[in-house]
Amino acid sequence: DRWRPVVPTIDWPAASGLAVAGAMLVLSLLAIALPNRRVMLALLAVPALAWNLVSPERIPAHNSVMAAALVIVFLLALGELAERHQRRASPALWGREWYAWTLIGLRAVCVLTYLFSFLPKLNPEWFTEQASITTSFLYQPIEPLVGWLGVRPQSVRRLLTPLAVYGTILLELTLPLLLCWRRTRLWGCLLGLLFHLPMLAQAVGDFPVLIVAFYPLFLSLDQARELLRRCGRPRTLGPLVLRAGLGALG
Repeated sequence: DRWRPVVPTIDWPAASGLAVAGAMLVLSLLAIALPNRRVMLALLAVPALAWNLVSPERIPAHNSVMAAALVIVFLLALGELAERHQRRASPALWGREWYAWTLIGLRAVCVLTYLFSFLPKLNPEWFTEQASITTSFLYQPIEPLVGWLGVRPQSVRRLLTPLAVYGTILLELTLPLLLCWRRTRLWGCLLGLLFHLPMLAQAVGDFPVLIVAFYPLFLSLDQARELLRRCGRPRTLGPLVLRAGLGALG
């Protein structure tokens, strides 16, 4: 974010921004549909870097981290191609070292994203001016319930302020530690979902979507397969009605 006063966003026309966004969307869909996903992710690094020049003011830092992650995939893919060309061996003999290092690099990017989100909050503004904004973020979903119970809004906001200010900092410092440790990775993913899903419910979609997309990297292959199996399982009418009701209330 500090680079922006020195290197301002290029004043590209709207068509350029739409083209970059469209390229990112197409490559993302191809990465889901095609079997060679790593090639699509490597190609996705190009429009992701260009998106830094047309992205909205409030998300350049998050997008920079995503672009850096895709560049890691791109460079490792190039390295693997160079290795394959040098060995000229049978595909059955090629190792999985680059795949393992790619996972390590992307996990490191995810952890660093939390740390970069934590460090800028260690300033007086977060504990003064930003405190009211953060408290309002937590208070807004429960405001109808507060009015129905007849509780004074000021009292509720005073209770929420420490949770909003210090709880956010504590979570952003704790999640990297949980995700780094193999035995606590699943708990870190669950805690992260509880932290980010309310953001999505209030239309904060940039950071939560990006960071939750990293979570499968911390799962084992068996856990990832089980997750995909459950996601692809046919839904019964009851859960669908419940989701539709919650969506209507949200």
